[in-house]
Amino acid sequence: MKETAERLICSRHCVFYKEGKEVLLCGTVRYLLSRYTLEVIEALQTAEGPDHTEDEWIKKEICEQCEFFPEECGFRMGLDSPPCGGYLLVEVLRKKGL
Repeated sequence: MKETAERLICSRHCVFYKEGKEVLLCGTVRYLLSRYTLEVIEALQTAEGPDHTEDEWIKKEICEQCEFFPEECGFRMGLDSPPCGGYLLVEVLRKKGL
C-alpha cells in the first residue's frame, strides 16, 4: 500500500520526492493513508496546483503534527517553496467536503 501511495501521491505531486526515501513520509501522506482508500486517492489526481484555500485547516490538523514541521518544511518556514505532495490532495478533498 505504501508503494502505491508513493506512486499516486509523492512521485506525481511532490517536488521533494526521491525514490528510495520511503521511510520519510510527510504528514499529509500519513493523513491520506489513514483516512482514504487508494481508489479515492487515485481518483483525485489533478494537474492543478494548490490554491491554499484550506491552508489554515491543513496547518492546524496535519502540518503541526508532521515530523518535518516547521524546521524542515520550506513552505511553512515562509521560504519560496511549494508545499508537500499530499497538500494538494488534502486540499481537493476538503473542498469536495470529504
